[in-house]
Amino acid sequence: MTELPPIGDPGLFIVLMTVLMALGASSVMSGWAERRFPWLGVLVTIVASCGFAWVGSQEGIALDTIPVAFVEILARLIR
Repeated sequence: MTELPPIGDPGLFIVLMTVLMALGASSVMSGWAERRFPWLGVLVTIVASCGFAWVGSQEGIALDTIPVAFVEILARLIR
């Protein structure tokens, strides 16, 4: 089995995957409410889940990691 490449910036990756997961989940719920199948929402949710699995396999991820990553990225943007 081949190794996955290392993640360049895990904090930024966690923030991006969290935002993608939120957008994908909201699209899936919206499609469900309108009684249609949201293909793109399901695809985005799957991609974000795989991204979280990739970060978790290399860096280890816990629930307190996500807010810390958001604060770090916000601090970088402000600085």
